[in-house]
Amino acid sequence: MPSGPASFPALQYDAALSAGIPVLQWRDPDLKLESIEQTDHRGLLAGTTVLAIGLEEFKQELVTRLHAQDKKTKPIVNPNLVFLNTSSEDTSLEESISTQLKNMK
Repeated sequence: MPSGPASFPALQYDAALSAGIPVLQWRDPDLKLESIEQTDHRGLLAGTTVLAIGLEEFKQELVTRLHAQDKKTKPIVNPNLVFLNTSSEDTSLEESISTQLKNMK
């Protein structure tokens, strides 16, 4: 790869990290990193997010990680939150409901 501006893979990697997107990269386990002349590109291939395994193993690992994310429970922000969407003619009803909810504490 010629030297100069950041490569497209490097830009994608940086954008994903900046956005908080999990990164998982693959490289052929037979690839000799010392054969990569450009330092930046070699760094992308040697990072902690890179798995140097067979492609089929990588695909299985990806599926496993995606299923693990699905099983994570979503946090409940506030289970006691009640939202009342009223118009001006419903003000007395809204006040009555609000009073009753406050009394339920």
